[in-house]
Amino acid sequence: MNYKRHIFSTRVSWDTVSRVIILGPVCLLFIFFSCNKNKDDSIYFVKIDKELSNAKTPDQIKKINQRELQKYKKSNDQKFLISSKYAETFLYQDDDLKNIAIIYELLKLNDGHYKYVTVAGNYFLGLKIENSSPKLAIDFFDDAIKIEEKTKTDYFLPHVYHAKGSVYHERGSFSNAYNKNFKDSKKDFDSARKYFIKALNTFKKTDTLHIASMYNNLGMCDEGTQDYERGISNIQYAINFLGQQKRLNDEELHFLYVMKGNLGVLYFDKKNYPLAEKYFIEKFNFDVQSKDRTGRIVGSLRDLLDVYKITNAKEKENEIMNFLLLIKEDVKGIKTKIIVNRILQKYYSEKNDLEKMKLYSSRLNALDQDYNKEISTKIDYISDVLNGYIIKNINEKYNFKVKDEKRKNIFLSIITLLVASAFVNIIFKIKKRNLREKIKLQYQNAILENSRTNLEHDIEQQKDKIKDLHMNLNLKIEAEKAFLENLKKVKKNNNANSHETIKDLLFKVSSLLFIDDKNYKPTNEITTENEQFIEYLSEKYPSLSESELKLCIYFRMSLNSKEISLLENITPGSVRVYKTKIKTKIGLEKDQDLNSFLNTIK
Repeated sequence: MNYKRHIFSTRVSWDTVSRVIILGPVCLLFIFFSCNKNKDDSIYFVKIDKELSNAKTPDQIKKINQRELQKYKKSNDQKFLISSKYAETFLYQDDDLKNIAIIYELLKLNDGHYKYVTVAGNYFLGLKIENSSPKLAIDFFDDAIKIEEKTKTDYFLPHVYHAKGSVYHERGSFSNAYNKNFKDSKKDFDSARKYFIKALNTFKKTDTLHIASMYNNLGMCDEGTQDYERGISNIQYAINFLGQQKRLNDEELHFLYVMKGNLGVLYFDKKNYPLAEKYFIEKFNFDVQSKDRTGRIVGSLRDLLDVYKITNAKEKENEIMNFLLLIKEDVKGIKTKIIVNRILQKYYSEKNDLEKMKLYSSRLNALDQDYNKEISTKIDYISDVLNGYIIKNINEKYNFKVKDEKRKNIFLSIITLLVASAFVNIIFKIKKRNLREKIKLQYQNAILENSRTNLEHDIEQQKDKIKDLHMNLNLKIEAEKAFLENLKKVKKNNNANSHETIKDLLFKVSSLLFIDDKNYKPTNEITTENEQFIEYLSEKYPSLSESELKLCIYFRMSLNSKEISLLENITPGSVRVYKTKIKTKIGLEKDQDLNSFLNTIK
């Protein structure tokens, strides 16, 4: 026994060695070509992103940044250096220029190793430059989309679709406002609609704010293509969808009123000024309540002024202007200040107040210069950073490729020698193993063929037995019928010729006994099988009574309650009660069939 085990163990070991010889070089090649690639542990960065998004203060973000940096210093794992740089992007979100530089550094560090970081970096960069360089922003968004669609992940996919759609929407709005080229703008709005629909289909059903936002965006695309009815329908749906949610947070509540303002724009375009005023006032009142001093409240004021000028509501127009004068010094952002001063310049121009018109014209001119300078500086900075990033990447990739090619050539030479030296030995061992397997298969086939022949012989024997049993049973039935007829004759003849009749009956009884003798062997086999079946049941389920064990035989034969009741001289209802008790004792569920279960017992 031990000797056989030893031989088997030796054979397995030799097969293992053969596999190592065959697969070893392949594995080494795989390790070599993948040694410069990190495992894509994107889940780690998903957790980091969630942690950073939940951080409420810059100090909390700094702690995460320092923690990841310490992990890198201890483990020297590049992943932690990348995660610390990723955290740094959250520290300077308000400083666009610095943030852009950090994102470029992040992409350079990552070098495509972690898909999550590559997608995030391209998405963040696109957002930062979508106003100053929309074409370049679309390129970054496309890079992010390509990765997400290829790998079938959606870390940022719906948001990138949304961002790309927004760039097209802004471009379409610009064409409408300045170029007056409806064909070009329609093309941009159609592209925007395409990506908003993609985003809508990708967001999860629980992302109620984003779903509402997509319907709102579709409505604004309709506004751009002058399909006002469809636009109103889309934005009204978005308002109802978001409004029916319970307990809106501040962001959701704010966006609800933004959509109401957009609905007002569509009614204004449709020349339904009362409804336009209604929605503009709702948004304006919300902005006043929330003490907003950004472009949002200024936009509300501008929309109301447009309505009041067209409807010639001078008093209301003056009220709005007075409010604008009150808040003009508090507004934030150079773009918002430009809008405020442009409104005031136009207002005093219409009133022929030359002094104030000149004042706000001067301020407007200074603001325009500052804004142009800011945009120019930003574009120059982005160009410098981008060019530097591209040049460094090209140089690094070229140097890396040269070194990598040298290593590959050396390694491939070694692998070629190893494979050549092992090749002859492998072929010999494969042939030997194949011969052994062939002999083994021939032996197994012979055993299977012998088993099949024996089985066919047994089946034929059983068929003959069943055929004889059926024939003898038919003979017995006929004899019993004749026996019954003779009894009727005895009764009818009033004992006349009774001697002859009784003699005939004795002959018939002898015939029946002869038939029983012929059937003894097959019926005995059935009886033996039933005894074995009852013995198994009583051992397996000792709680079953003798009556229940006997009934199990009938159930196994698939007899119904009526048939069993006739055999056992009990009612069909009693049979059903017994059946339920047996199922309970055996431990079957209500929906399990007892007959099927009993037939599984051999």
